[in-house]
Amino acid sequence: MSMTPDLELSTSRTRYTPRRLIASAASLGLVTFAIITIEESILELYRWDVTSNQHLGPIYGQALFVGGFAQLVSGIIQFVNDDALEGAAFSSFGALWMAKGFLPLVMPGGFFSVSNPEYAKIARIQSGVVSLPWSIWVFILLLANLKNNIVKLMLFIFLNLRVHTTTIGKWIGSEDVIVVSGAFGVVLSMIAFYCAAQDLVNKRSSYFDLPMGLNYEQKHNGKHDQ
Repeated sequence: MSMTPDLELSTSRTRYTPRRLIASAASLGLVTFAIITIEESILELYRWDVTSNQHLGPIYGQALFVGGFAQLVSGIIQFVNDDALEGAAFSSFGALWMAKGFLPLVMPGGFFSVSNPEYAKIARIQSGVVSLPWSIWVFILLLANLKNNIVKLMLFIFLNLRVHTTTIGKWIGSEDVIVVSGAFGVVLSMIAFYCAAQDLVNKRSSYFDLPMGLNYEQKHNGKHDQ
């Protein structure tokens, strides 16, 4: 039975727009990234003659759940919210940290062996090879944020410095480069903390907004950051 013309007209003009039930998870992704990064980075500033598992042992639990699971969830939520960039960034790093958290379970003795110098050299090169694709990935993320505001741009610049120096330091087996990477990581984590705070601290819940600087379009349109 066909619909009447009036009913057809009414149906064609009716559009149902679902209400978004999931809030942005950017602040969750940023703060968990900042927490796990600053912990790992500060530990890398110390030079201890122990295995890698012993060196980073205190953070493996948080690597699984804070840096891993929480970031992965925030990435999935950002995908649902139609933010492919943040979804890809948070999900990929969440998966990376979950892999790091599982490392002691599959290699209880640690990835680097201090008792076997030859294997330690091979293991460092292997670790550098594993880190290389992440250097490529963070460079892509940087390119995708060139028009972002100044704080977000600095976040991805220091992310690149952090990952690139980690790759080089592991590949050539240089403790000095790893220490430099740790220093970059500390700065990176503080920027990430600031970005998370900017997302949460605003005039709706506090007495002020935190500035993020102008993005590319605001600069060229003559608009100022609110």
